[in-house]
Amino acid sequence: MSADEYSEAPQLHPMAEGKYMSSLAALQRTGVVKTDYSKGRLRQSVVRLERTAVPQRNGIAWGLGFSFREASANEPYVITTCIIVTGLLDAMEIADGEDRDRLAALAKGALTWLLDGARREPWNGIEVPTFSQSIPEVVFNVVAQWSYVLTRAQDIDVLPLSERNQTADHRGAATAVLEQFRPNVGWTYGELSTRLDLLHTCYIGNALLHTLPRRRDQVERALLVSTTQFLSPHGWFDRFDMLGAEDAIAQPRRWNARTHRFLDGAALFGFDRPARPWSVGELLLLAATSARSGATAQFWVRQLQPVATLAIGKYLETKQFRHSMHLAHGLAAVLEALRQDRKPNQS
Repeated sequence: MSADEYSEAPQLHPMAEGKYMSSLAALQRTGVVKTDYSKGRLRQSVVRLERTAVPQRNGIAWGLGFSFREASANEPYVITTCIIVTGLLDAMEIADGEDRDRLAALAKGALTWLLDGARREPWNGIEVPTFSQSIPEVVFNVVAQWSYVLTRAQDIDVLPLSERNQTADHRGAATAVLEQFRPNVGWTYGELSTRLDLLHTCYIGNALLHTLPRRRDQVERALLVSTTQFLSPHGWFDRFDMLGAEDAIAQPRRWNARTHRFLDGAALFGFDRPARPWSVGELLLLAATSARSGATAQFWVRQLQPVATLAIGKYLETKQFRHSMHLAHGLAAVLEALRQDRKPNQS
């Protein structure tokens, strides 16, 4: 239990639980933890997720446990539920018997809600989920993560898709998100947003790399552009606002930001705020995946050590579990990538 960036009251955090399960799975695969250890931890995690699940007319889902904007403390969110489903699917890969059955039951309940229960709106000719029931906004990172978990569940046949569910064009939704990439800049939060955010950029990237394998080269190149907007000689920053050039010139207060530049008629104004811990964690996950192969692999290979060192040296003591479990997942993914790619004569 911990406080949170958006709530001071200590509580369980289902989103952190999803990242925790993904971390355990990666650590078992690398041999850092033994099977009995991870099994015991996963059982505890399942109990907490069963406790915090919000029953829905179709399936189950998870929220934040505290109010956010127009939403109550009990309102479920697509992004939270997607991160938990990812953790459940990761855990299923290292579990067996009754343990796997309990994980699968939670995953199936959540996937049912993602397919049939979450609010959807038409967008670019496709029905996609909104941020939540009370916040009916189409958010790029949410759509990308939704597409990712449905694709992955379909690939391993966790939830056979019914005839109705096949109308959920999740790969088409991922393609539509990719096409929202602004050349030489990146992805804003949504079509009407001016905000570029490192965490959400990495959520998009980690989802698209899996969901669109035939367009991986295009995805990798877009990610190199979009993520390096947040990299400066002073380290990784967290957020930018994007304005049209004329709008920027007309708002002199914007020039108080130290970080500003013009790209293809757009002006980016940085908040000069160092990347948050969960942004660094998701960046590590992206780096670990992208360093394996592809046109931009060498860039990410060079980023593994400095970003991991930043995470360990600056952020490891964070007491907010949604942040710390993003870090744990990112560090575990980097360790797994390094150990899998290690040559026999390397230590």
